[in-house]
Amino acid sequence: MKRRLPFLILFINTTLHSQPGVKDFSDCDQLQTVMVFANDVMSFCCDTAFVMNKLTFRRYDSAYKDVRRRAPGIANLMSAYDEIIELQAARLKNQSEEYETLRASFASLSVEAQSKIAESSTRLTTAIHFMENLNKDLTETKRLLGEAKEIIEAEKHGLNLEKILWGAGGVAAGIVIGTLIAR
Repeated sequence: MKRRLPFLILFINTTLHSQPGVKDFSDCDQLQTVMVFANDVMSFCCDTAFVMNKLTFRRYDSAYKDVRRRAPGIANLMSAYDEIIELQAARLKNQSEEYETLRASFASLSVEAQSKIAESSTRLTTAIHFMENLNKDLTETKRLLGEAKEIIEAEKHGLNLEKILWGAGGVAAGIVIGTLIAR
């Protein structure tokens, strides 16, 4: 089993004539020993970091090894703790991958939804324009029907007057012919 401390240990060496640099620490699962110099910038993306000089690091390392060597029960406990840390790291990695998959699915759904909304908006705008044109056509049709009704009423009135005149003419002709025959 891989031996690992549950925290990050840094070895610091301060040198006055070093170039400043940015050291990024984003891998929080590994034990790292890194030399940094004066004016170096360190960026931590971990929740815990221990910064130690060479002497302190050796003391912690030797105490850790002594505890594992002297007390087998504690060594087993520490091994179990290391296994739990590895399982938790594997679980976090798995959850992170699932989260990224979920984010990608959500992004895809969001793009599709935006596309459908844009398409629906276009269709709705087209339908509104079509309805406006139908409304204009209906208004024009009503106007034309009104004019046609007026023309029909006028024609009907004209026909009735013509029938009355023909009827009156027929009666007058009948009276004239009846008077001529009766004489």
